[in-house]
Amino acid sequence: MENLLNQDNLLKADFEQFANDIYFAKHLRFKKYFDDSILEQFWKIQELANKKIGELAVERKWLTPNIVEELYDEGIRNNKYFGQLAIEKNLLTIEQVKEIIQEQRDKFVSIGELAVNFGLIRPEKLEEEYQLFKQNQESVQKLIEEKLSKIPIPHLKLILNTIILTLTRMLLMPPRLTTMIQPVEIIYPMDKLYLLSLNSNSFAINLYFNFDEKFVNQIFIYKFKQYKNKKLIKLRNSIPQEIANILTGVILKNLSNATNTDIYMSVPKQIINEHYDLQGQGEHYKFAIASAIGKIEIVIQAPKK
Repeated sequence: MENLLNQDNLLKADFEQFANDIYFAKHLRFKKYFDDSILEQFWKIQELANKKIGELAVERKWLTPNIVEELYDEGIRNNKYFGQLAIEKNLLTIEQVKEIIQEQRDKFVSIGELAVNFGLIRPEKLEEEYQLFKQNQESVQKLIEEKLSKIPIPHLKLILNTIILTLTRMLLMPPRLTTMIQPVEIIYPMDKLYLLSLNSNSFAINLYFNFDEKFVNQIFIYKFKQYKNKKLIKLRNSIPQEIANILTGVILKNLSNATNTDIYMSVPKQIINEHYDLQGQGEHYKFAIASAIGKIEIVIQAPKK
């Protein structure tokens, strides 16, 4: 039991321990301590300096590159952390995962550290800005919770958390729910728009995934870096469909487990219209989930009164 509790507390460190650094960087950019070009350079330095759990496991000769690649792919499909899968498959012990995560923390190069060493901000000013950033984040989270509490959609938090967690696997960068939470009557497709339906004995809802171009490109770039295959270039436009399919499957699985009921879903269908009118189809709410670069808007139908 103790090992299971330790494992639950530990595994979020795959990505989420570094989430604040990503969004603190955006805060510093907004405050004009550096511009987009400098931030891009900092992210390239981080990409070279900060290693993922799988890379560190390969360096220690605990896992092979092929196994690491398979675990990351399976993690996306099954909505599980890399460390969680490695432990479940007896490929790594929880002690080994702890050791790797501690190494990640000890060697992590942060945006703030880079900004100080590049002479862009003084250490004491950096601490002041970080405290301000934390206060802003707490205020944003409180506002989000207030908005969500007023929306009559069953299992709303489960659906949104599932989407965020699954996208984290794909991006290796945690996206976040924003305060853009509001009723909507018309959807204007961005890069691609998909509709799916979920039905059970207790509820029936429609969901829409509306991807913007930067978000899709971000996932494409990650996949291309992983596989470095020229054939992937021709598959860029199929990425939104792939993401929609994966999100649908994981939402279905998590809802079924949470409600202990059979749930039926449709295959995500692309909507080509210049705009999609929801009037007369019941109440719908829009939720914007943003990464450091792009966003996806989720539109969910509330149960009919």
